[in-house]
Amino acid sequence: MEAVILAAGLSRRFRRHTGCFKLTVPVSGYPLVCYPMTSLIVAGVERIVLVVNPLNGEAVNRVLNESFPLKAKIDIVVNDRPELGNGYSLLSAISKVKGDRFIVSMADHIYPPSIALKLINYSGSVLGGDSNALYINVEEATKIHVRNGYVARIGKDINPFEYVDVGVHALERKLPFKECIKEISSLELSAVMEYLASRHPIEVADVNGAPWTELDTYSDYIEITQGDRRSVVEEVLREWEKEGLEVGT
Repeated sequence: MEAVILAAGLSRRFRRHTGCFKLTVPVSGYPLVCYPMTSLIVAGVERIVLVVNPLNGEAVNRVLNESFPLKAKIDIVVNDRPELGNGYSLLSAISKVKGDRFIVSMADHIYPPSIALKLINYSGSVLGGDSNALYINVEEATKIHVRNGYVARIGKDINPFEYVDVGVHALERKLPFKECIKEISSLELSAVMEYLASRHPIEVADVNGAPWTELDTYSDYIEITQGDRRSVVEEVLREWEKEGLEVGT
């Protein structure tokens, strides 16, 4: 199993508060970018395509060399146009995917290996969704609307919706990725996913209140490191330990 991790966001708001790239900030002893990578590898992913931007690539690579707890095959792709959004990052990485099916994950989402494993064990293309999201601000989150059992719409401002986007999905290589660039005006990830779902049936895997969160703003960082959402990090670390990782904080 392969994974594409989208780490090319510019994180301008976060850098204004901290002066550093969001994916390099420490969360309980590990840089943020290590969380999705470690959980994916523990769940069985053997190769990672990591999409960075020209500004953060060196910093992300440095913290991985210093702090990433596992050995894995990691290929770096540089998105030279990060302003186009995470959808463009995904499209930039497709040529590096070798298998018929792969995981795609946001780099700033924290989730346990069990969520990744749930997606891996599904067949076909499936989006990670949560019908009972407990650890994020739902109003600001990306939502998913399902019609007749399949994904119909994705976006922050859609209504109605049944799920919150978990930020980790399993997609088939045969989906019409190349056509996205020609046929849709926005290359944000939600627009790309919605286009793909309009051309090929995509289901939702409901994690139903499982511990996961996202670190978008500096206030999220405080909440995750010092507030109520710290429990998500603790659960992730517990799952890592169950799989034999020596976790230090």
